[in-house]
Amino acid sequence: PLSLSLSPPSSPSPPLPPPLPSVTDSPVSYSLSPAVMVMKSLRLLLVAVAILSFLATATSADAVAITERLYQQYEGDPCVLLLDRHGGYGCRSMTRSGATGDLHLLENVEELKKFLGAPPSSQVVVVMPAFLMALDSIVADLTETKMVTALVLLTDDDSTLFRRTETEQGYSPLPLSYWNPAGLDLMHKMLPLPIWKLTVADSVTVRKDAKSNREANKADPVAGEVVAFMHPEVGETSIDCLRRGTCQALGGHSTWTTLGAPLTDRETVMVAATMDGVAMFQQQTLSANHDMSGTVAAMAALEALSTYSASVFSKQVLFAFFDAESWGHLGSAQFVRDVRAGKAPVEHFSLKNITSLIEPKQVGHKGTHFYLHTQDHSVSSNLAAESLRVLGARAAVSETPGLPPSAVQTFVQEDSELGARTVVLTDHSGPYKNKFAGSIFDSRANVDDQTVCDAASLLAQAIVRLAIPSLGSNDAQAANCTLVTELLDCLIVNETCATKSRFLPETAELDFPSHYPSVFQKARVSSHQKFINEWVTYYSTLPPVDSPSAGSSRCDQDKNKCEKGQICRDGTCRDSFTQFHEATSPAVKFVQVLPCCLDCFSIFLSFFPSLSSSRRGVFEMGSTRFREVSWFKA
Repeated sequence: PLSLSLSPPSSPSPPLPPPLPSVTDSPVSYSLSPAVMVMKSLRLLLVAVAILSFLATATSADAVAITERLYQQYEGDPCVLLLDRHGGYGCRSMTRSGATGDLHLLENVEELKKFLGAPPSSQVVVVMPAFLMALDSIVADLTETKMVTALVLLTDDDSTLFRRTETEQGYSPLPLSYWNPAGLDLMHKMLPLPIWKLTVADSVTVRKDAKSNREANKADPVAGEVVAFMHPEVGETSIDCLRRGTCQALGGHSTWTTLGAPLTDRETVMVAATMDGVAMFQQQTLSANHDMSGTVAAMAALEALSTYSASVFSKQVLFAFFDAESWGHLGSAQFVRDVRAGKAPVEHFSLKNITSLIEPKQVGHKGTHFYLHTQDHSVSSNLAAESLRVLGARAAVSETPGLPPSAVQTFVQEDSELGARTVVLTDHSGPYKNKFAGSIFDSRANVDDQTVCDAASLLAQAIVRLAIPSLGSNDAQAANCTLVTELLDCLIVNETCATKSRFLPETAELDFPSHYPSVFQKARVSSHQKFINEWVTYYSTLPPVDSPSAGSSRCDQDKNKCEKGQICRDGTCRDSFTQFHEATSPAVKFVQVLPCCLDCFSIFLSFFPSLSSSRRGVFEMGSTRFREVSWFKA
C-alpha cells in the first residue's frame, strides 16, 4: 500500500541497493497492482517529545487511537516502482514502515545549494517546489548527503511552474537522446528515495508546516513519514512478480475507424495518433504537447473530413488512435500483429494496402512551422510527405535519425517498404522544441490552440489530396478551431467539460484528466478511452449519399432510434465503422477464469522452452518469440 505521512523521525533506513541499469534501448509495457491503488495519502503529524514517550508505553490500541488523532491526511501522487525483465526501477520506500524525518523546506536554488553544502545532522524529509526537479542531478545530490530520506514536491506555486521552469534548461524524465536533449533518464533508474507530489491545496498547508520548522530551537518540529512500499523484493523482475501475482500487466484500448465503409483490402490513406502518455507521476500524465496535440489534430481533421459523402473518396481513409503506445508501442504493435495474423476485425486488411501513412506528433509549439520527418529524409518521393509539403510544411533537417519516436515506427519495422510511404508531422525540424516531454510540466500552457488547429487543417487538406483527388486541396474543409480548443481543454484541463459530458454524462464527477492507460482488463475501459471512442464513432459518420428526403432514415436522440451499428447525426441515421482494439503486450496472455464474469482474468507468461530464455528477455508464446521488454508496476 502507498501512503505518504509526515511523522516522527525513526531509526535510519537500511542501506539502499545500487541503482539498476537503464533499459532505454527496449520497448516497454507497464502494469499496476491493485494494492498500489488502495491508498494514496499524505499524513501530517505534530509530534512532541512527551507524546512520543507516551506512545512508547501505551497499549497498542491506545497508540492507534492517539496516532489517528494526531495524523492529518493529504492527497497526492507518488512516483512508483516499475519492473521489467531486468528488474525494478522508479521510486519506493525500502520498508513497510516507510521513510521518516523532520520536514525541511527548500524554496529555491539558493537554499538548495546551502543545504547541499552543509547538510543537517539528522534525517529529514525534504519539501520543495516541484519546479526544482528540473535541476540536473538533484535526486543524486540530495541522496549523497545521506540525510534525506524522502522527497515531497509542492505544487501550490502552480501558476508560475511553467514560466519558472521554462527559464531553465527544461525538464524531461525520459531518456536523453538526439530528439530529447532535456532528458534526464529519471524514469529508467532506481531512485533511492520515495518521491511524492502533493495537490495544490495540500501543498499550501504542508509548506506552512515545513516553514514552521525553521523556528530556532523548536521543541516539536513537524516530521514526515513517507510510506511507498511495494511488494516485490529487491532484485525481482517482471517475470517473478507476474508468477507470484504481485503485479499486473499494463494495457489499454485503442480506437480506429474508417470513413464511409468497413475496413477492406482497398488502397488506404492512414492517420495514426497516440492517445496516451507517460509521466513520472502516472496519475498526472497530461502529455499535452508530446501526445495530446497530435491526438487533437487528428480528431479535428477527422471532423473536417466527415462533411464529405462516402461516394467521393477514391481511397479508404483509416484513422487509428493507439493506446498504451507510450509503453512499448503496445497499441500499434497489437494492431500490426492482428493484421499479420488475419485476426478479426482486421482480417481483410494488409499493410500493403497503405499508400500513405501520416502521424501528427508534437504539433503544439507556438509560432512554429510544421516539419516533415521521413525514414530516408526524402520528401519528393514520398507521396504523403509531398502532399503536406505543397501545402506549406517543410522538410526536417537531414541530421535527424529518421522518424522520431511515434506509432508509425511499428508499421515501418513490420514492413520496411512502408517507410517510403510514411511521414511524421511535427513542430520541430530537429530535436524537440518541447523541453518537458514526459513531465508534469507538459501541461496546457505548453500547447498553442491555433498551432494545433493549423496542423489539423493541414492534415485534412493533405488527406483530401490523397484520397479525394477529384477535389482540390483548396476546397478542403478547414478544421474547426473552436472545436480544437474544446478538445484541448477536455483532454488536458477539465474532465467535466461540456464536450465530454455530451458523450459521457457519467464523467461529470471525475477528477483531473490522466492519459495513463493503467492495468489491462477486457471489460475495463477508462473515461479517456471511452471518450475517444464515442467521439470518433460520432464524427466518423458521413452524410448519406442521398438527401434525407430521398429515403434515408430519419432519427432523433430520444425517439426514432437508429439500427444497431448506426449513429443519429444531424437528423439522419448514419453508419459507423469504429472499433475498440485491445492494446496488450505479447509477453502476457489473458485468460478468462469464470465464463460468467467478464472482469475475472488470470495473467500468466508462457515459459517455453525454459525460464532461462525468458530471463534473457525472450518471451516465448508457442513457437513465436518476442524480444520486447515489458514494464510492470508493483
